[in-house]
Amino acid sequence: MLSSDSSQGTASLSLRESIRYVTEPPKWLLCPDCNQLLLEPVIAVGCGHTFCRSCSEQLKEHNRPCPLDSTPSGANQFVPNRALGAQIDELEVHCPNNGHVTVDGSADEEASGCKEKMKLCELSVHLKACPFGLVDCPQAGEVCGPIHRKDLEHHLEVCAHCSCIYQTVGKSRFRHYQTVWGDECMWLTLQQHRYTHTLVA
Repeated sequence: MLSSDSSQGTASLSLRESIRYVTEPPKWLLCPDCNQLLLEPVIAVGCGHTFCRSCSEQLKEHNRPCPLDSTPSGANQFVPNRALGAQIDELEVHCPNNGHVTVDGSADEEASGCKEKMKLCELSVHLKACPFGLVDCPQAGEVCGPIHRKDLEHHLEVCAHCSCIYQTVGKSRFRHYQTVWGDECMWLTLQQHRYTHTLVA
């Protein structure tokens, strides 16, 4: 079911606003309190209505009656609605990394972005590996700006913040003048010089 814990392989609360469904979910899958897709649905035993778990906690905390039939909160015990949660898990959604989903929920095939569709319960797993997901440079964090996961390998080849692979070795024997990829490394130059003279000798 749609969960507030993305580590469980389901969509998180923070993602709910960005989710675009292949087919708009029916109204009976919406919470009567927040009017959004049910998040961790729980059923009120007293009145039989289903709410998001967080909405049910708000009803009880503020002693608000059921918004549908005014059943007092104190008369309701909330238990997981597993059957409805399983139905919500099966909803087909677009990857949120497709920034070109049209108003009617279809993907613009001419635009760039992730075109993947999946079940809602598979969304969090997909996002951890989506090529169009935004990640930080492991060398400089946010300094380089967000990078598409698919472009990260190329970025690291040209990133000005990547340390030279000879830096540690160079400091142990020679002064290491350059620490940026693309510049000539003194350690590498000296090693090549030594190797050339060895061959001549």
